[in-house]
Amino acid sequence: MRTVALFVALGFALSLAACGGGSSAKKVGEYMPKTGDITGWEVDLTPWAQNPPAGGIAAAYTRAEAEILIDGHITIFVDDVGGWVGMAMAYYKNSDKTTDLQIYEMSKPEQAQSVYNNTSIKGLATWEDISGLGDAARRRFNAASEAWLLHAVKGKYFVEIDLGKTGNDDPGKQLITDFFGSVLNRLP
Repeated sequence: MRTVALFVALGFALSLAACGGGSSAKKVGEYMPKTGDITGWEVDLTPWAQNPPAGGIAAAYTRAEAEILIDGHITIFVDDVGGWVGMAMAYYKNSDKTTDLQIYEMSKPEQAQSVYNNTSIKGLATWEDISGLGDAARRRFNAASEAWLLHAVKGKYFVEIDLGKTGNDDPGKQLITDFFGSVLNRLP
């Protein structure tokens, strides 16, 4: 009798292990910070200028949904690199500063790195490498838009953040870099 019970228990344990222990992996949208998750930052619920309008945290798991969220710029993820799984985006506020955060999940880390290295993402501008954030990270200041733009790759995720109209000052640069680091720490 004990032998039968042992085999039943072992079979149950093996079936849980085979299906991931009974828990499912998080979707990319679940990694987006909510208001209060990162000190001083809150989700901006103002509707975005898009059709249909959205506010708060939005996620896309189909090409059509992603094209609406990022105005059609999903080609690099789906066609050029491939392996795109999903994306999430939201705007965040910290006193007088607003930033837009986008997280793209790819099937494999190599694909996220390919997006990071792609010229259409990187452009021809000079970037400053940031050590200690994710697997690779960089930032640059765009004088024309007065914005800090940051990119990173961590595992199978490519992350982009844009802190607009901040001026090229150290407080703005440090503020957005700290926020970026907190976001990356949330990713597996």
